[in-house]
Amino acid sequence: MHTFDDWGLVIERWTEKPLPGYLQYVSIWVSISNIPVNPYTKRAISDFGDPIGHVEEVAIDPDKPQSQDYVRVNIHFHVSKPLKKSRVLNLPGGGQTTIFYYYEKVKKRCYHCERLTHAKDRCPFLEHAQSSDQVGINPLSGRPQIAPEILQEMRNYLLASSSEDIHVREQRVIASVKEAEKNPITQRKVLQLTPPLVFTSDINKGKGVVFSYDKEDKLNNPLISISKPKLMASAISPGQSLFNSTTNF
Repeated sequence: MHTFDDWGLVIERWTEKPLPGYLQYVSIWVSISNIPVNPYTKRAISDFGDPIGHVEEVAIDPDKPQSQDYVRVNIHFHVSKPLKKSRVLNLPGGGQTTIFYYYEKVKKRCYHCERLTHAKDRCPFLEHAQSSDQVGINPLSGRPQIAPEILQEMRNYLLASSSEDIHVREQRVIASVKEAEKNPITQRKVLQLTPPLVFTSDINKGKGVVFSYDKEDKLNNPLISISKPKLMASAISPGQSLFNSTTNF
């Protein structure tokens, strides 16, 4: 496995007529860990590496005790495939276990699709997922993320392209939508075709009374919150006494 600036390199001798798969494969040493005790055989270790790629070499000596908690295999790996992190094994006596793969000399890769050919910010699978979200419905407002008229213009723009530059136009459309989404005003005006936001300097425009329902218990019991104070007020009004008029007090 050759690397440059922490990225993997595929190197092959130049040929005038390259065969299929030219510059598409790389040899990677992979450490397989958490293997159960019983399957420590040459055949089993080879089978564990098959889901990744073609196993070319297995570094194991079955005649000696296994002192390490992993076994190394050399894989002829196709760079278009994602790197598998683990695999679930069904044990013969019932139950399951998970083995893990660790790739030697592999540092930089896409952390979205786990491929070696690009970084996450340039992942075509992530861009496809983002473009699907862009044309969906906004769950908060219930409106389309992009107005149907704008979507139709985008389709016309892509249909007018040739097979050579269709990918370039797709990326151009996705980049334009991303740029418009950075500004809420531009997003509403250009993508959603909704009226622009209106700002006013009259901070009290249309201002009304705000009703608070925090004291709901008092509202539900008017005898406590309203009637009682009124009765007390009428009892102590001028010219009236709280005591019997026949007394001398």
